[in-house]
Amino acid sequence: MRIAWGLLLGAVWTALHGNPNLVNFAGGTLLGLGILHLLQRRNVLQKREVLPARSPLLSRIGAAFQLAAVFLYELVLANFRLAQEVLKRRMTLQPGFIAYPLRASSNLEITTLAIMISLTPGTLSVALSEDRTTLFIHATQAENPEQTVQEIRKTLEDRILAVTR
Repeated sequence: MRIAWGLLLGAVWTALHGNPNLVNFAGGTLLGLGILHLLQRRNVLQKREVLPARSPLLSRIGAAFQLAAVFLYELVLANFRLAQEVLKRRMTLQPGFIAYPLRASSNLEITTLAIMISLTPGTLSVALSEDRTTLFIHATQAENPEQTVQEIRKTLEDRILAVTR
């Protein structure tokens, strides 16, 4: 919960600073976390006053921040992996199609997942089955479809569902 408050303080810091960039956001977040830690450690404010009981809204906001952070990390990692593959003397791409069984059911959940998959280098959402239970994905590295399905489920779909449900 403290992290969610730190991220909120980081966003406020960035907005007030007038120069929105990642360095300002990270600095504001660290500053906010430090201040919260000091206030609680010195008992200036009781824990309940600084950090209210966990509410569903705050849980979803925290999950949304976590989804954004994980997606940005995966985006950078996929760019490096694909660039590394392209720069090799002999590319070892094993492209193919993967049938991804969806747990997401709403339009928002499915669309968000499909867009995040398509934005990630090396993967592309191609089609959705008529019964809306399978998303077909083209991947440049499709040698192990089960591993790819598990990675997408763990890194993206589970976090999307944590935000929307």
